Formats: sequence, structure tokens, C-alpha cells
Amino acid sequence: MKSIITWVGSAVLLGINLHALIALALVLTGRAKTATQQRSWAVRCAASALGVVMLSAVICGISIAVFSSSTGLDPSERATRLAMGISEALNCLGFAVVGSALPLFTALVCSLLASRVARRP
Repeated sequence: MKSIITWVGSAVLLGINLHALIALALVLTGRAKTATQQRSWAVRCAASALGVVMLSAVICGISIAVFSSSTGLDPSERATRLAMGISEALNCLGFAVVGSALPLFTALVCSLLASRVARRP
């Protein structure tokens, strides 16, 4: 189950980062000419980064719930499982932070360029 969740999360993260790279390329090469187009790319990238964080939060919740729900085990085994769940949750958090860095950077660049285009006469 853990490997399936890892593969799905990796595939989603790859797609979101590819979307951010395409948006960054379109904005920096000047293909998104109007401020409205650039703002729309910024909003999409920010929403993508939010999606990464939400997906990671769900995976963290699932991993802690799975590892902490061990009834009928001795205390040392329960502590080991809880530690594994916390470790998995921290790995998911790191995955979300690293994975959402590019879409957030793209959203920032698109937003700054859109405000610069909007100020031009």
C-alpha cells in the first residue's frame, strides 16, 4: 500500500512540476503577452502547489493512522509502529515542501511579470 501511494504521489508531483515549467517557459519567452494571461498562470501554479500540500497532508494522515492503530500489541511494538508513522509523515512533509517549491516560484514570477505588464502604458 505504501509503495502505491508513493508512486501516485510521485506521478502527481511530476505532472504539477511539468505544468509549472511550461508556465514559466511561456511567461518568460513572452508567449503569455497580457497581464490577464500571466495572472491566470500564476493562479494555476499556486493552486497546483496547494494541491501538492493537500495530497501530502492526506498521505501523512493515512500513514499515522495506519501505524498508530495497533491494538493488542505490546507497548514496544506500538511505539515502534508510531515512530514509523511519524517518520513517514515527516518524509511526506519534506516531499511536499520540495515538490511545491517550483510551482510557488513560478506563481511568484508570473505574478510579478503580470504586475509589470499591467503598469506599462
